[in-house]
Amino acid sequence: MMSAEEWLRVRAYLQANRHALSNSAAGLYPASRRVEETSLLAAPSWIPGTPLDLEAISLSCVPAPDGPIEGWDAALGNVLPVREDGQPYRSYSAAMADLAAPRIFENRSTYRLGDADLAGPKGSMAFGRGTYFDGIDIGEACAHEYAAVTMGILPDAPLRAAVGEPWDLGRRPVNAAISTLTLRIDHSSGTATFPLHRRDPASVGHAGGLYQVLPVGMFQASDDEPQNQVSDFSLWRCMLREFAEELLGQPEEYGPRGTSINYQDWPFARRMSEARAAGSVRAPGA
Repeated sequence: MMSAEEWLRVRAYLQANRHALSNSAAGLYPASRRVEETSLLAAPSWIPGTPLDLEAISLSCVPAPDGPIEGWDAALGNVLPVREDGQPYRSYSAAMADLAAPRIFENRSTYRLGDADLAGPKGSMAFGRGTYFDGIDIGEACAHEYAAVTMGILPDAPLRAAVGEPWDLGRRPVNAAISTLTLRIDHSSGTATFPLHRRDPASVGHAGGLYQVLPVGMFQASDDEPQNQVSDFSLWRCMLREFAEELLGQPEEYGPRGTSINYQDWPFARRMSEARAAGSVRAPGA
C-alpha cells in the first residue's frame, strides 16, 4: 500500500508526464497494434480503410460483461493509498475523489463499448451500459501503476498484466469518447484550420495535460434518465451537444431533470442537421 503522500507524488508525476508515459507504455505491445505513429492501440477491425459517414455506422445494444478481471483485486492494492484511519481505499476513483478530484468528477452513466467493426464499407458498433468511473478504476489505475514503475517505486505492473490485451473489450470496461476534428474550410485561399484545446488536469479526470481536437466528449446520454439513454444513443447527437458546450459555451444541463432534448426544435441542432443534409457540413464518422 502507498501512503497518501506517496500516492499524490506518483499522481503528480503521471499528470506532468502523461504524453511521454503513454508513448513508453505503448512500446509494451506489438507495433502492429499501434495506430500509425501514435501511442494509440487498436484491434485491426477498429480501423477503417477509408472514412465512413456516420450513417454507414450502425449502433446496437449488447449486455455488458459481468464480473471483475481475474487477479485484479489482488494487484490493485499496490496503487491504492491508505486512508487516515489506516484502511485502504476500495477503488482508484474513491482515492481520486478524496485526494485529487478534478473540477468535473461525476460517476455518470456511459455507453460502454462492447464490439466494433469499422474495417468494411459499412461499420458497426455495439454498446452496453457502463459508468464513467469504470474507466477511471482500471485505466487510470494502470497509468498510475506504470508511472510508479517508471519512478522506481514499484518493481512490476501486475494490474497491466491482469488486463491482458487492452483491445480485448471483454476483459475490461471501455468508455468511448468522440473526438471531432473540426475543419473550417476557407474556399478563397484553399486552406483549412482546426481548433485544439488543452485538457486541464485540474478540471478533467482523464488525459489531463494533453492537447486534443475539439470538441471531445464521452459517448453518453445528456443525463441518466432512462428515456434519454435511448433518445441520445446517437453519435451525431452526442457531437451536437459537445459542439454547443465547447464552441458556444452552452451548459450541459438541457432542461429540468426527466425531460428529453427535442433535437428538431433546438435551433442549433436543427441548423447543423440541415447544413449537413445540404452538404455544407460534412461528418465522416471514422
